[in-house]
Amino acid sequence: MSTLLTWCHEFYACYLLRSLKNGRTDGKCYIGSTPDPLRRIRQHNGGIVGGAKKTVRDRPWEMAVVVHGFPNKYAALQFEWAWQNPHKSRHFKVAAEGLYSASRRDQRIDVKLMALVDMLNVDQFVRWPITVLVTNELLYKMFTLSLPPIPDQMKVLFSPLDSLQPILKALTVR
Repeated sequence: MSTLLTWCHEFYACYLLRSLKNGRTDGKCYIGSTPDPLRRIRQHNGGIVGGAKKTVRDRPWEMAVVVHGFPNKYAALQFEWAWQNPHKSRHFKVAAEGLYSASRRDQRIDVKLMALVDMLNVDQFVRWPITVLVTNELLYKMFTLSLPPIPDQMKVLFSPLDSLQPILKALTVR
């Protein structure tokens, strides 16, 4: 049985969406959390009911990064909030104080990836067996070549979003 399945009884993930509207290159992104990333991306893109109102205008989206391995739903929600608001998060008071703000620049995808790496190295999150699934090749290269390393027990994988299907299926069978 995989480490993820023994650590977590349910699947919770945080994700980063990247807008593909009109060949966007401005880094428009959205951060959320879900127990089912495959269903959630369909909601954000209008394929099924239930996407966030904030994402309607910038469709279509790709789920470019999925972070999973949280011990429970509350840990994933805490991580999501800190990732959305690194300028307000108590986790950055020592590690990266003053590095992030609420400015428009800090809402870009490259800054959100940097915040993710910083978060994965903060004491609160460093002990979890986190996996970062990157579905976009350019972002994967940025993550693995340009950003600081993450802790050894964490993994960064380049794979399509559908690669989560066996994990989700195994958890629903339990």
